[in-house]
Amino acid sequence: MNTKGLIRKISAMTMACMIMAGLLSGQAMAKKADEKFQNTAERIANKNDTEVVKTIHWRARTTSGVVTESEETGEDVRIPAGSVVTVIQRDYHAMNGVSQCMLQDGTTCYIANRFMTFTEPLATGAQGDYSTETKEAYVNGQSIPSTTDTLVWISLDKQRINIFKGYKRNWELVRTCRTSTGKADAPTLDVTFKKKYVVQKKGLVVNGLQYYTFFYGSGIHKWPGGGMEQAIGKIPLSHSCARVEASDAQWIFDNKNVPIGSRVWIW
Repeated sequence: MNTKGLIRKISAMTMACMIMAGLLSGQAMAKKADEKFQNTAERIANKNDTEVVKTIHWRARTTSGVVTESEETGEDVRIPAGSVVTVIQRDYHAMNGVSQCMLQDGTTCYIANRFMTFTEPLATGAQGDYSTETKEAYVNGQSIPSTTDTLVWISLDKQRINIFKGYKRNWELVRTCRTSTGKADAPTLDVTFKKKYVVQKKGLVVNGLQYYTFFYGSGIHKWPGGGMEQAIGKIPLSHSCARVEASDAQWIFDNKNVPIGSRVWIW
């Protein structure tokens, strides 16, 4: 092999090692975050005898063959291109993310986002909502603080916005709104991406959207156009925002109800 060929081979091997190292590092970080939020939700439910709160699941399809490992056994798992998987905790760091997935046989593993196409959000809001007891136990068990007397929890799985009054560990549910959050290719990002969302500002009309309450990179606003009843509280359809009915958008927009600076929890 000539010198140029050897250099190219070494460069290719080095790049492959770097990609693998990056994947393993990303998987370790994703696993730590996933376990934290999932284990906390389970602990809260067990302590209070309430339902376990979960984030939204997604249907995805692999775009190439993937070799990963089983979370249950640690053994290698080979996933063919075109396989359908359920993403149970999505990593929102675009193509650099590593998401927790469940295969059709129940095996859980991690797959890099760049090897998947997210095809459908699997919200369960159409089957009903969490009880008030479950909601209050969850937010109080998470020990979520707010700089105001208000906490907003956007439940991606149930497609609901829950507003609480009180203070850390003493939140009381005062209003629940049906919503439609971000679709598969423009999702509403949960707390595994950014833990400290807050209400930043408000605008009566923003790019044609009424009663707009801003939080990081997104917002809550009145449902635009038609087709609301087919999707609200059931199907994520927005471009990362949380769409709500007009009466709910106005109520949230009122600074007496949801002051600027209020904490927003998304999961």
